[in-house]
Amino acid sequence: MKISVTRADIEGARRRDPNDCAVARALRRAGIVHFGVMGMLVAVEMGRQQTSLFLPGQVQEWILDFDWGLPVQPFEFELTFPPALEKQVRSRPRQARQPTLDKPRSPHHATAAANIASHLSQRVKQMLKPPGLRPGRGLARRRHGRRAACVLQA
Repeated sequence: MKISVTRADIEGARRRDPNDCAVARALRRAGIVHFGVMGMLVAVEMGRQQTSLFLPGQVQEWILDFDWGLPVQPFEFELTFPPALEKQVRSRPRQARQPTLDKPRSPHHATAAANIASHLSQRVKQMLKPPGLRPGRGLARRRHGRRAACVLQA
């Protein structure tokens, strides 16, 4: 199968992003369902499984140049699939799943989400406090006769 990487793919792509690099965009445009382009291979969907296909050497070098910020030009390459995969790979593009955090599936999920949010907010508050003012960690009291003195501990 012939894949064309166009100027639009290059301009809209992000460097070092397996799902949104120029080659990944060209593969998606060609109708190939994939899970990312990782340097020398592309992970494609095969029914309910996934397999990896090696990219030609010129494509691997082009990806390295693109990721390193070197100037690159549009090009075409031939991607060959095993005969058993040919029909399964060219299927409709998979749709991205919508996040379901705003709609919990059950009361248990709602409680778990609330617990996680509460825990995170407490951790953020703890991290924002100055270290010398946290009770039990920063300040300690020592008795010297009748007077008490505060000593900062590291």
